[in-house]
Amino acid sequence: MADISQYLTVQEVADRLGVSVFTIRRYIRAGKLRAVKLDAAYRISREDMSEFLRSREISGPTIAAGERRVAGTSSSAARPESARTAASATAGQPPNSSESARS
Repeated sequence: MADISQYLTVQEVADRLGVSVFTIRRYIRAGKLRAVKLDAAYRISREDMSEFLRSREISGPTIAAGERRVAGTSSSAARPESARTAASATAGQPPNSSESARS
Protein backbone atom coordinates (compact mmCIF):
# COMPACT_ATOMS: atom_id res chain seq x y z
CA MET A 1 0.00 0.00 0.00
CA ALA A 2 1.22 3.48 -0.89
CA ASP A 3 2.23 5.89 1.85
CA ILE A 4 -0.35 8.72 1.90
CA SER A 5 2.40 11.25 2.72
CA GLN A 6 3.71 10.65 -0.82
CA TYR A 7 0.56 12.25 -2.24
CA LEU A 8 -0.07 15.96 -2.72
CA THR A 9 -3.32 17.87 -3.00
CA VAL A 10 -4.18 19.86 -6.11
CA GLN A 11 -3.52 23.05 -4.11
CA GLU A 12 -0.07 21.84 -3.02
CA VAL A 13 0.90 20.97 -6.61
CA ALA A 14 -0.44 24.29 -7.88
CA ASP A 15 1.55 26.19 -5.24
CA ARG A 16 4.76 24.30 -6.05
CA LEU A 17 4.40 24.89 -9.79
CA GLY A 18 3.15 28.47 -9.50
CA VAL A 19 -0.09 27.86 -11.40
CA SER A 20 -3.75 27.84 -10.45
CA VAL A 21 -5.67 24.84 -9.13
CA PHE A 22 -7.81 25.11 -12.27
CA THR A 23 -4.73 24.53 -14.42
CA ILE A 24 -3.77 21.44 -12.40
CA ARG A 25 -7.30 20.05 -12.69
CA ARG A 26 -7.25 20.73 -16.44
CA TYR A 27 -3.93 18.81 -16.75
CA ILE A 28 -5.48 15.91 -14.84
CA ARG A 29 -8.66 15.81 -16.93
CA ALA A 30 -6.60 16.01 -20.14
CA GLY A 31 -4.50 13.05 -19.01
CA LYS A 32 -1.29 15.11 -18.86
CA LEU A 33 -0.86 14.68 -15.10
CA ARG A 34 -1.64 11.39 -13.39
CA ALA A 35 -3.75 11.52 -10.25
CA VAL A 36 -6.03 9.44 -8.07
CA LYS A 37 -9.50 10.59 -7.15
CA LEU A 38 -10.76 10.13 -3.61
CA ASP A 39 -14.42 11.06 -3.51
CA ALA A 40 -14.41 14.57 -5.03
CA ALA A 41 -10.72 15.34 -4.42
CA TYR A 42 -7.68 14.52 -6.54
CA ARG A 43 -4.33 13.46 -5.11
CA ILE A 44 -1.09 13.51 -7.08
CA SER A 45 1.90 11.38 -6.12
CA ARG A 46 5.24 13.13 -5.81
CA GLU A 47 6.60 10.69 -8.39
CA ASP A 48 3.84 11.56 -10.89
CA MET A 49 4.45 15.28 -10.40
CA SER A 50 8.18 14.75 -11.02
CA GLU A 51 7.44 12.71 -14.16
CA PHE A 52 5.06 15.43 -15.37
CA LEU A 53 7.84 18.02 -15.02
CA ARG A 54 10.47 15.77 -16.65
CA SER A 55 8.20 15.22 -19.64
CA ARG A 56 8.01 18.98 -20.15
CA GLU A 57 11.70 19.77 -19.89
CA ILE A 58 13.02 21.91 -22.69
CA SER A 59 16.38 21.21 -24.28
CA GLY A 60 18.23 23.53 -26.58
CA PRO A 61 18.21 27.32 -26.74
CA THR A 62 15.83 29.12 -24.44
CA ILE A 63 14.50 32.63 -24.44
CA ALA A 64 16.54 35.01 -22.29
CA ALA A 65 14.95 36.27 -19.09
CA GLY A 66 12.65 39.21 -19.73
CA GLU A 67 12.41 38.58 -23.48
CA ARG A 68 8.96 37.79 -24.83
CA ARG A 69 8.18 36.25 -28.16
CA VAL A 70 4.82 35.96 -29.78
CA ALA A 71 4.19 32.79 -31.75
CA GLY A 72 4.47 33.33 -35.48
CA THR A 73 6.62 36.46 -35.27
CA SER A 74 10.31 36.86 -35.71
CA SER A 75 12.56 38.86 -33.46
CA SER A 76 13.54 42.34 -34.58
CA ALA A 77 17.14 41.18 -34.87
CA ALA A 78 16.13 38.84 -37.69
CA ARG A 79 14.59 41.68 -39.75
CA PRO A 80 16.74 43.97 -41.88
CA GLU A 81 17.39 47.43 -40.46
CA SER A 82 15.24 49.06 -43.16
CA ALA A 83 12.23 46.93 -42.16
CA ARG A 84 12.66 47.77 -38.47
CA THR A 85 12.96 51.48 -39.26
CA ALA A 86 9.94 51.46 -41.58
CA ALA A 87 7.83 49.55 -39.08
CA SER A 88 8.69 51.89 -36.22
CA ALA A 89 8.24 55.00 -38.38
CA THR A 90 4.69 54.07 -39.44
CA ALA A 91 3.50 52.60 -36.14
CA GLY A 92 0.53 54.51 -34.79
CA GLN A 93 0.30 56.97 -37.72
CA PRO A 94 -2.93 57.48 -39.68
CA PRO A 95 -2.97 56.12 -43.24
CA ASN A 96 -1.62 58.37 -45.98
CA SER A 97 -4.46 60.41 -47.50
CA SER A 98 -3.23 59.75 -51.06
CA GLU A 99 -3.34 56.00 -50.38
CA SER A 100 -6.89 56.33 -49.02
CA ALA A 101 -7.98 58.20 -52.16
CA ARG A 102 -6.79 55.33 -54.40
CA SER A 103 -9.09 52.81 -52.74
